[in-house]
Amino acid sequence: MNLDDLCEQHSGYELELVADISNICRDKMLDSRDEIARWARLISIFEVFNSTFPVFEKPIVQFVADTNLKYLFSPEDRKLFDKAIRDKFIIETEKADPMILDLTEKFNCLVLSNDNYVGYHRERFWLTSSERKRFVQWRVVESRIELEATSLRGRSEFSKSRAEEKDQLKNFHIDPDKDSSSDLLQSLFRCENLSCIRRQLLPEGAVSFPERGDADVAICPSCRMALTRVGDAKRVVVLKVTGLKSGRTMRIPIEEGRELIIGRSSIEISLGEILDDKDIARISSAHAKVGFDGSHLYLVDMNSSNGSKISIWDSTLKQSLGEKKIKSGQIFNLKPRDLVVLADVLEIQRSGRRFPFDLAQLVTNVDIVKVIPKTMTLGE
Repeated sequence: MNLDDLCEQHSGYELELVADISNICRDKMLDSRDEIARWARLISIFEVFNSTFPVFEKPIVQFVADTNLKYLFSPEDRKLFDKAIRDKFIIETEKADPMILDLTEKFNCLVLSNDNYVGYHRERFWLTSSERKRFVQWRVVESRIELEATSLRGRSEFSKSRAEEKDQLKNFHIDPDKDSSSDLLQSLFRCENLSCIRRQLLPEGAVSFPERGDADVAICPSCRMALTRVGDAKRVVVLKVTGLKSGRTMRIPIEEGRELIIGRSSIEISLGEILDDKDIARISSAHAKVGFDGSHLYLVDMNSSNGSKISIWDSTLKQSLGEKKIKSGQIFNLKPRDLVVLADVLEIQRSGRRFPFDLAQLVTNVDIVKVIPKTMTLGE
């Protein structure tokens, strides 16, 4: 069956459905076949769509595909893909997700995709609105494809941060799930091109964020020249600190083996950036100590005057177990989605980010000396 038999192409004035065909054609669950991408998966989905939602008759659609999808097809399937592009059924783009969401906003249409777009929840609040079930997702039950219109559920700040980081790394052709142990994410690199704008903006000798080039070579995202490996990256976590009243946030990278003091006298955290004077007065001079031992991010209340509380997240129940007071000297490991509140004015939690490359890291021969800014402005 051809696409023309199942749907109509978008004319520019009316659009009922945007389909993420990279998401569809690469889903092996749809046919239990080993090929990375298959055109037949798209046809199967639309046959089910038309029988599940007969109100559309032949839906007016726009297919959006990542530019690398065509190279995953067999030669026969690629011919069908190229024909669909010539017929203007398909738009190819380097980043499909923003275009899919832009079209959805513009035409107020449905989205056919199993992607939950978590990395876009902060900037596009409508994604998790329950006012309309605009996302059509599929599941396979006993080899039968089933479609359902649904709303996307909200996600935690930790999950949003993790997804935003993954989307950001994709821009540099790095997949943190697959490449977490690769040299690209476990090494420090420096751009040797002194005329590179990015290099000029960094401190002398500071490391550069890598992009995957040909043959997995690390290249500079700015000048596109190969980077020089200058050492091993240390493990780092990012601490998110938020003023409860202001909502303002600072993010502090903590590398393995480092501890910092949160309090009025701290030189590493400027509480005046996120708290007013009245709330700062509630924080003790040395209220709490936070450190990272390479495996655990831990917090200790240092006999503060107005105390600290923690809400522990139960990953099995998918909910908080409620607040409990932290005793002075008691050590708590901050796991993802746990939340600590100091003196009822300051929130502390672990960020979902795993690879905070935007730290300035000075390199002297093989020794790595990091210059860590007070705050970060990268995601959560």
